[in-house]
Amino acid sequence: MLRSRAGTRIRKRRKREDVIKYVVVGRAGGRRLIIKSHLNSHPSTTSTRHTTQRLDTTSPPRKMQRHLKETRGKRTTIRYIKHKLLPRSRPEFEPVYMMQSTMHAAVLNSGTQIPLLGLGTYKLRTYEELYKSISAALDAGYRAFDTAAAYGNEAQLGRVLRELLPKHGLKRSDVFLISKLGPEDHGPRAKEGCLRSLQQLGCEYIDLYLVHWPGVADLEPTDPLHAKYRSQSWAILEELYDSGKIKAIGVSNYTVSHLLELLGSCHVPPAVLQMECHPKLVQKQLREVCKEAGVHFQAYSSLGKGALLEDPEVKDLAGSRGRTPAQVLLRWAVQQGISVLPRSSQPQSVQENSRIFDFELSNKEMQRLSDLNCDTRYCTRDSTSIR
Repeated sequence: MLRSRAGTRIRKRRKREDVIKYVVVGRAGGRRLIIKSHLNSHPSTTSTRHTTQRLDTTSPPRKMQRHLKETRGKRTTIRYIKHKLLPRSRPEFEPVYMMQSTMHAAVLNSGTQIPLLGLGTYKLRTYEELYKSISAALDAGYRAFDTAAAYGNEAQLGRVLRELLPKHGLKRSDVFLISKLGPEDHGPRAKEGCLRSLQQLGCEYIDLYLVHWPGVADLEPTDPLHAKYRSQSWAILEELYDSGKIKAIGVSNYTVSHLLELLGSCHVPPAVLQMECHPKLVQKQLREVCKEAGVHFQAYSSLGKGALLEDPEVKDLAGSRGRTPAQVLLRWAVQQGISVLPRSSQPQSVQENSRIFDFELSNKEMQRLSDLNCDTRYCTRDSTSIR
């Protein structure tokens, strides 16, 4: 029998078929040990029950204390142990890391701060386009910039930042760079892909590096190799994270099943999941799983590729608040702790999109926008079919 100071009992079990995997991720609120568990049934069974439980204790059980420093944020397996559940009146789960949002940033599970507002650069490929947009963004207070190997603009973006940062009295460490591993670099080539991005950007490190897509280029959606290459890619990202070349790692376009698969096998949990999200695609289930696991949710296409700017409900609400439709849509996201990456090649729009931290939407207004949800995707590619 194990017993913590607070009296939480943990009984040993001697059934070979039961294995509980705990991800020790630290404390929330200074007192509660948050532990993610996966109860795996007999190896012949394919089903896995994914739950998050909490030990309400001032001190973890002694046999687990020695694991904390070594496995914080990593996956460890403790066999034949079952923990006592909390009373049902308590919440079933809570965020592992409360997204301690300041006005402009959230804290990731890696300890890194991520700005809630960043500039997306998809389709901004020329030096002139990037220079104009990034210059306006820096003037407006943006400190995060999102790119990807697939965008084909990493080299130009790096060049523009090297030219503009000194003019704004800023250093490399003052901005947050996000890039992504291309689908063609999945698996054994992942390290080569990341190092190529570092070289293109002209940086010693990348603040956040994401697996851009859960699938491998040129494979059929149902090909079982997708899962194998995803696992290999993540293992390489973990190595690069440990080396310091990447400050935080995450994923993009992962569905609930892809995310749970990763959480059940990783040593370093993803810090961020980036996905299309806006009032017509609220991603409720995916965001709930991210919240359970302490994964920060980041939205792209927050404006629905411009289509939502013409939505009657959005325009009416924006008009009643004296705001632009874009500001209302972006505020809907950041008010929920979701970071956003609006893209624009027009300096005026870039600056207008930054003015989202000086007002709040009421609960009624937030619900009015959320009620627009109809699972409409404006990005043509859909990752739900990827095995």
